Amino acid sequence: MYFTRFDIENYKGIKKVRIDLRRKSSLGNVFPLVGLNESGKTTVLEAVSTFYPGREGLEAVVDSSTTNQAADQVPKARKSNFTGVIKVTAFLSMTDTDKARIQEFCRTRLKGEIDPKSLTDFYVERIRPKPT
Repeated sequence: MYFTRFDIENYKGIKKVRIDLRRKSSLGNVFPLVGLNESGKTTVLEAVSTFYPGREGLEAVVDSSTTNQAADQVPKARKSNFTGVIKVTAFLSMTDTDKARIQEFCRTRLKGEIDPKSLTDFYVERIRPKPT
């Protein structure tokens, strides 16, 4: 399974951005984040890291002193009157190996079958309601 895209909305300094990981370049599967200081590179990494349990590999990049409360993720310019939601969406695609493992799990553990056509790309959303 691999990530194909991230949509980030109202996360800290990001109003709305789409990070498309399906584009291939001469760098292969390397996606550099390039920008001026304070342009949001670390904020993008923080949003993406919400999908990685443990996050040990990103702790050196992401400020681990934050409390990760919804109020800390509200866009800075809108803290006093924020009424929206904070949303980070990850889009994933399954490899043929992933699909075969799911089918095997259903067959052996659940004693059932799953239609391979039902195993499609999907997305997962992390949504935080407005802070109270």
